[in-house]
Amino acid sequence: MKFTLIWKQPMPLCEYCAEPNSPLASYCIRCGKGMASNPAQQNRQPTPHILKEKPSMNNMEKRKELTQKRNWSGIFELNGVKIDSFGTKKELSVLGDYLQKDEVVFALVSGVMSQSVTSNDFDFGANTWIAALTSERVLCLDHAMMSSSVDTQSIRLNRIQGVSASQGWIFGKVTIDIGARLIVIDNCEKSHVKIFADLANQLIRQKDDEAASPSVSNLSIADEISKLNDLYIKGVFTADEFSKAKAKLIDKL
Repeated sequence: MKFTLIWKQPMPLCEYCAEPNSPLASYCIRCGKGMASNPAQQNRQPTPHILKEKPSMNNMEKRKELTQKRNWSGIFELNGVKIDSFGTKKELSVLGDYLQKDEVVFALVSGVMSQSVTSNDFDFGANTWIAALTSERVLCLDHAMMSSSVDTQSIRLNRIQGVSASQGWIFGKVTIDIGARLIVIDNCEKSHVKIFADLANQLIRQKDDEAASPSVSNLSIADEISKLNDLYIKGVFTADEFSKAKAKLIDKL
């Protein structure tokens, strides 16, 4: 019986996930990163891993300008993504009509939402909506296909407990938690959902911080009322004069 001795070269391990790979592999079969520890790739420079920054609420003046001009593609570009107007061109065309004065749009996402009790009579099942994250709320619009009517859902930021994003193989999903129920926007563009959720949670946190700390103007008015009360106790003002002066200060709150 003849035996043949076969020398087996040890398989290099990926320096990122420690997965054994072929000696000739350029990329790890598990994590897809470069095999810098592979002898065949020792002269290859490792690709730097760049972390994407979270979307920021900066450029407020630019966002105001884009909102006033109804330049929705500019809002997308400011967030580092491309506009997705598939199935929502009608909604985008009327979005500006439903914004309040000085309301600023931070992000937009389009996706499928279930019909509500206020939905258009001629629409059935789930429709494609546009959801706008603004400085005051999340405004959702669904334009009817066979008429000019528009279905709206408005959720004030102070009612929202949190916004989450999930990404599948093809689409993404945004879930808005308002305590009593969840509002789900499904089949969204993957790259849009995380930006929408990150900015929404930043705005919610900012609103909470503002509500928790009284403004300087409110404190100064409270001080003025306290001074008026001291003067009234000392007999400087009559009861009628004190009441009128106090009412004027309260009106400024």
